[in-house]
Amino acid sequence: MEGSISIDPEAQPTARQVNSATLPAGSTVVFLAPTVPLCAQQADVLTEAGLRVALHSLLQGSLSKKLQKGAAGAQQWQALVSGHQVVVATPGELLHGLLHGLMRMEQVALLVLDEVHHADKDHPYAAIARQFVAPLAAGGRAPRLLGLTASPVQ
Repeated sequence: MEGSISIDPEAQPTARQVNSATLPAGSTVVFLAPTVPLCAQQADVLTEAGLRVALHSLLQGSLSKKLQKGAAGAQQWQALVSGHQVVVATPGELLHGLLHGLMRMEQVALLVLDEVHHADKDHPYAAIARQFVAPLAAGGRAPRLLGLTASPVQ
């Protein structure tokens, strides 16, 4: 891949090491990328690393239209992500799920924000942080956050 960085595979954890890591019961890792193509790319990389990945995007089957709201939607969401270690979605998809009660931020152990440099005040990343992460932080129940960017910090 043009412009890619070669990383020593010996320095990276193996899929076995990642798979053996335990998450709190009922929690998951959510990996957000701002576009559907980036979600697909990240899901492929995570799958190749040996992780069980659920790819959810608005353009792949109109997930939001298929899910009911409230308790029924929450059960559907749980059925979709059960058996997966990582859920890859757009920030809009996660925000929709949170706003409509399909899932709770307390269910997320690690929230990865790809292309985080886009997170200005009107970006869904900012809305997720403001409305769903910050209220949990005071009680120590917020998920761990990992922001990724390839852009230089200004």
